[in-house]
Amino acid sequence: MVKPVTRVVKNVASPVNPGRATRKTTAFAKKSSSRQSQPVIRSANNAKTGRLWKRIKAWLAKLPSWNDLSKDRQLDIIGAVCIVVGLLTLLSLLTEQEAVVSARWVVVISRSTGWGMYILPFGLLAAGFWLVFRSLESIPPLTGSRAAGILLLYLNFLSWLHILAGGGWEMAFDGQGGGYLGAFFERLLVDGLGLPGTLLILMVWLFVAGSLALQVPPPLFKDAINNLRGQIRATIESSPVTTVMESTGYQPQSSEPHGPLPAGFHPLTDMPNRRPAVRKAVSLPVKPVEGREENTLTHPTSPAQAQRSPWVLPRVDDILDPAEPVFIQGHIDTDRANKIEETLKLFSAPVHVVDIQRGPTVTQYGVEPDFIESRSGRTRVRVSKIVGLADDLALALSAQRIRIQAPVPGRGFVGIEVPNDETSKVALHELIDSDAFKKLRSPLKIALGKDVSGKPMVADLASMPHLLIAGTTG
Repeated sequence: MVKPVTRVVKNVASPVNPGRATRKTTAFAKKSSSRQSQPVIRSANNAKTGRLWKRIKAWLAKLPSWNDLSKDRQLDIIGAVCIVVGLLTLLSLLTEQEAVVSARWVVVISRSTGWGMYILPFGLLAAGFWLVFRSLESIPPLTGSRAAGILLLYLNFLSWLHILAGGGWEMAFDGQGGGYLGAFFERLLVDGLGLPGTLLILMVWLFVAGSLALQVPPPLFKDAINNLRGQIRATIESSPVTTVMESTGYQPQSSEPHGPLPAGFHPLTDMPNRRPAVRKAVSLPVKPVEGREENTLTHPTSPAQAQRSPWVLPRVDDILDPAEPVFIQGHIDTDRANKIEETLKLFSAPVHVVDIQRGPTVTQYGVEPDFIESRSGRTRVRVSKIVGLADDLALALSAQRIRIQAPVPGRGFVGIEVPNDETSKVALHELIDSDAFKKLRSPLKIALGKDVSGKPMVADLASMPHLLIAGTTG
C-alpha cells in the first residue's frame, strides 16, 4: 500500500528572500489576534451601554411622575411643548429642507387640516404663550369651555374651507380645502342633511363656538335676541303705513281683471278729466226759530250690533314696551374672575372660576377650591377659609361689599356675588315673554323678577301663602 506524500512547509528562510516566511507568519498572527479581540471589544461596549441605561433609568426614577406635579407645573410644561411644536411647525412651513421628520410632519398636517395648516402653528404658539403667561392680569383665564370653543371654531373653519373648495376626499389627500378633518364633517353633514341643512348647522355651530370662546353667558345672547326681535316688531307695527292700513282695513287689489273680458267689450282710453262748471252757492243767514228744541235723530241699533263680542286678551307687545338692550363688555367679568383667582392664591387659598352668572344687580362667580401641596400631601382648600377672605376680596375688587354663598345649592362650587358697576332694569315685558312664564300652567301666574344669576322668577299666586291683615275698628 502506497501512502500519499504530504508536503510539509516549514518556516525556513528562502535563500533568495530570507524574510518572506517571517512576514507571512507575522501577518497571520495579527489576523488571529484581531479576531480573538473582537468579542472582547463588543462585550466592553455592551457593558458601557448597560451602565448608561442604568444611569438614565435611575435619573428618570428620581423625577416626579406626572400625577405628582401640581396643576400649575403641568400647565407650564404643556405650554412649553406647544411653543416648541409651534416654532418647529412654522419653520418647517417657511423653509424647504429635505429633513425626514419635518417633511413627514408637513405632509401629516397638510393632509389633516388642508389650508388650515398655516393657522395651526400660530394657534399652537398662542396657546403656549397663554399657558405660560397665564398669571398676568392682562391675560384672561383659559378655562376648559374656552379651549373647547376655540377648538370648535377651528374645526368649523376647516369645514367651511372644504365646502367652499368643492368638497371630496381626493381634495383632502392633496392637502387642499380643510383636509381630512374638514372632509369628514363636510361629508357627514352634506350626505345626511344636504347643503342647506349643512349651512344651517354650521351657522349654529359657529354661534355656539363663538359664545364658548368669548365666554359670553347664553342668557346674554338670548336677551339680546329677544330685545332685537321686540324692537323690530315694535318698529314694524308703529310704522305709519301699517297703522293706516289696519285702521281703514285697506287691502291692496290687483289692477288686472279677474276673468276673461266679455265679447264686444272695448277698454276705455284715457280721457281728460273734465269737470262740469258749477256756480258757487251763496249761503244766506237764517234766523233761529224761538221756542223750539233741536231734535236729534237716533238710529235704531240692530240686534247684531247690540250683542257684545267676546273679550280677547291683548298681546304683550301692545301693552308693554320691550326691554332696553344692555351692552356689557365681555372682558369685565373675565377680568374680575382672574382677580378673584389671584387674590385667593396670594392668601394660600387657590381656586378656579368655573361659572359666571350675570344678574341685574350682582354677578355670581362660581369657584372650585384647588389643592395645596404640603409635606403631608395634597389637601383641598377649606370652604371656611374662602369665606373668611370676603373682606380681602372686596378690597381687591374695589366693591362696597360681597356675599359668599358656600356652597351654592345644588352645585359643586362656592358662589361669590359681586355688585355690578351698572345695574340693569328688569322689564315686565321680558319676564312675561320668558319660557319660565309660558311653561307655568296657572291662571294666576305672576312675574316676580330675576334672581342673582339673571333667570326669570315666576310663581303661582293661588299656591302662595295668603296673609290677612286686620285692623282695629271703633
